[in-house]
Amino acid sequence: MQSQSKTRPGRGWQWASLPTGGVLLLLLVWCHTVLAEPAPSSLFPLPDALRPNVAFWQRIFAVFDSDGGLLHDAEDVTLVYHIWYNDLPTDPPLRQGIIDEARSRYRAILETLADGKRLYLTNDEERVWALFKGKQHALAFRAAANNIHFQSGMRSRFAQGLVRSWTYLPEIERIFADAGLPTELTLLPHIESSFENRAMSKVGAAGIWQIMPATGRRYLRVNGAVDERLDIRASTMAAAQILRENYAMLGTWPLAITAYNHGANGMKQAVATVGTTDFGVIVQRYRSPLFGFASQNFYAEFLAAIDLVQNYKHYFGDILFAEPPRPLTVMASTGAPLVSTPMPAPPPPSPGQPRPLVHRSPPVVSPSAPVTLPARGKAYRVRPGDSLSTIAQRHGTTVATLAAINGLSQRAGIRAGQTLLLSAPLQPGVRAAQAPQRGPVVPVVATVTTTPALPVQRAVLSTVTRVPAPSPATLSGGAAPGIRLPELEDKFHIKGDTIRVAAPEQLNQYAGWLAVPVQRLLTLNRLSARQSPALGAAVRLDFSKVSALQFTQRRLQYHRSLEEEFLRRYRIGAVVTRKLKPGETLLSVSRQVPGVPLWLLQRYNTHLGLHAPRPGAELRLPKVVSRVS
Repeated sequence: MQSQSKTRPGRGWQWASLPTGGVLLLLLVWCHTVLAEPAPSSLFPLPDALRPNVAFWQRIFAVFDSDGGLLHDAEDVTLVYHIWYNDLPTDPPLRQGIIDEARSRYRAILETLADGKRLYLTNDEERVWALFKGKQHALAFRAAANNIHFQSGMRSRFAQGLVRSWTYLPEIERIFADAGLPTELTLLPHIESSFENRAMSKVGAAGIWQIMPATGRRYLRVNGAVDERLDIRASTMAAAQILRENYAMLGTWPLAITAYNHGANGMKQAVATVGTTDFGVIVQRYRSPLFGFASQNFYAEFLAAIDLVQNYKHYFGDILFAEPPRPLTVMASTGAPLVSTPMPAPPPPSPGQPRPLVHRSPPVVSPSAPVTLPARGKAYRVRPGDSLSTIAQRHGTTVATLAAINGLSQRAGIRAGQTLLLSAPLQPGVRAAQAPQRGPVVPVVATVTTTPALPVQRAVLSTVTRVPAPSPATLSGGAAPGIRLPELEDKFHIKGDTIRVAAPEQLNQYAGWLAVPVQRLLTLNRLSARQSPALGAAVRLDFSKVSALQFTQRRLQYHRSLEEEFLRRYRIGAVVTRKLKPGETLLSVSRQVPGVPLWLLQRYNTHLGLHAPRPGAELRLPKVVSRVS
């Protein structure tokens, strides 16, 4: 990130040039369906610099679902390169491959513009150029090339959080009122955990307030027997104390709220560095390795959440709820029997008498579905070479559960001889009404019925819509019916324990297919955690858990899925040939030809090497045609 101030445009996203008629039509639609802007508050002001960020998070929370998202600039969220509306696959490797491919494509475009290309721009290059109006210079393009961020949609998750929140908010509001804190702060769990009490982050934060283990030990009991971060009342009292201390140290709620994510000392350093408590100025000017996208946007997310909760019918329509028939037990223990405190169920609101609180949320669902109860099992002594991942895999649990039971971060290192507690085997079929009182009884969210997503300004470079996919082998259509993709199996060979990296494969995918830790492959190939093998590079594999045949089958399945996903959106209209020019490689050609990913180009040119093909050799170029009219 650059240290100098980055000028942010006014409200709304920048978008590429469109015909005048199209602009007028989009403006009319946008004016009719524009998302509400949060009302200003003396306690929770909305700086002008954050207006685009708040609008960004309103769209993430209310418009895009988990199968959609935005590829955008991490600092200037008005720079949106690509939008997926509902066409991202659910398969994690395939989904990540599509996102990485788009990120690489736009990074290449930005680097091309930074290198000075101004003539004969492709359509995507012209659109990216238009996005940077007023700052179309090499420095801006080069900085943006290293600042591309993907944000997934969260519409369903936020709606489910609304359902869950009704269970807990009456008690949380009482605790915050007793502590003299503004009621709006009780909505922070919407952006921390969506009020999911079982939420566990990758770094070990737990509960609806997502309290880290080290922080939890300052205010709560967090040990092998009990984790009070999962106790609603205890964790809420701890969160209230943390927020009070943040405000006492920093003096404003924007700073205190951001400190909940970034740390009070970190925000104190930001104030000292920039020389102001104006949070809008701090977001624009302060740069630190730890003050990244999440910290910069935490307060904007909070303001967006307040607006969505206050106007949930505008964003989500009428959501259906069921009322809890009994009090909910909220203490979570991992071992010794503890007496848990029941939280009173909120009374149903009378017709025509909405609750006079900031959230105006509906009732909650009944906790009638089966839930599993994590409990402490036997002790385990760490052996040489063990990691949390290998221990979890060996004992049929997850790294998140193992780390939570032992009060560790999921990335924590362990040493030989150290004793860890293991989770007891899960007992299926235990219902909330039958559950022992020492385990967590958590409400299960019913299916949420919502209105269709709101229209959104389509500030995109290219958008696609899913259509039924043809057979993966035959790509009929257009002027060249019956064109076939070269056989996939031809390019995958294992020599001993070594393969060649193919686009868009990653080392963590190999580890997943092999059922070994990523660190094992890093060690085998003498790579650091920050290094990735280059395309075409030889990579050694560990076939101790999975046979070479099983690995190849999983690899082929991934590439077939990638191909099928591509063919749902595009078809090959024709294949043209030409001679390779001096200095050209498949990688450089894929960057120059819009819409042709590197893996597809390689499939049609298996006779060519990736990096140094012979000039004058035949190059086969598939013409990709969108299936969207």
